[in-house]
Amino acid sequence: MKQGIGYMKTRRLAGFAIIVVCEWLSLTSSFGQVMTGKQILERMYATYASAKTYQDVGTVQRRGVKKDKTLLDCITPEVKLAAINFGTAFVREKQQFKFHFDLDKKPYSCYTIAAFGKQVKSWWTYRPKKKAYDEESLISSLGAAVGISGTSSGKISSLLLNKEISQNWTIRQVTNWRLIKNVMQDNRTCYLLEGFVTNGNKASRRDEKVNIYVDTQTFLVLRIDDQPDMGDIVYFSTITYKPLINKVVPEKAVAIVDVCAEK
Repeated sequence: MKQGIGYMKTRRLAGFAIIVVCEWLSLTSSFGQVMTGKQILERMYATYASAKTYQDVGTVQRRGVKKDKTLLDCITPEVKLAAINFGTAFVREKQQFKFHFDLDKKPYSCYTIAAFGKQVKSWWTYRPKKKAYDEESLISSLGAAVGISGTSSGKISSLLLNKEISQNWTIRQVTNWRLIKNVMQDNRTCYLLEGFVTNGNKASRRDEKVNIYVDTQTFLVLRIDDQPDMGDIVYFSTITYKPLINKVVPEKAVAIVDVCAEK
């Protein structure tokens, strides 16, 4: 009996050791060294900054909650529950960039931004006339769309273009990053990182906690979670991405035409 108990203890210890080793291996780089949150981010920044081409489709899901944890009924439907679907296409050598988003809920809203070098045009279904508008620059145009796109126009674009896009935080502005653990996202193993966006001296707002899911193989972002605090309201936001990097981008995907008109 004593031998049986000893055997069971040995098996438990062996099982625990295996779990520890697996956790350690899951947090290591291809060189066998444990990567820190900073190293993962630097690798991620370099991946986007050197990308020859990039494409994605994704979705923003948001809901507003009162501080007493009840859903805020006065939030408009577009912000309360409507999903925002978006897509990005980028060819660095030709300076081609295209971003669009649309809501999956009425009233329908669709927005397209397309650039070829310094030529930048935009279309929006809410404008009185369904025509292209000339934009001052790609950066300013993406910044103007940050709020209505659920911030999706700024997050990855700022990494690809290596520019800060105004109106909302970008990943480079997040501080105190730390690696939490490895998790699965869209059937891919990811580094789960946590950081904070500092709101300075705004006493009515707390620092925003941000979680980012970085693919361990490609170092591309697959998901971003954050909780922006707007005083009496806390928004829970999740942005998910299905990205492709350094693949051939169809000419239609970056053509200066209105994606909304094709839907």
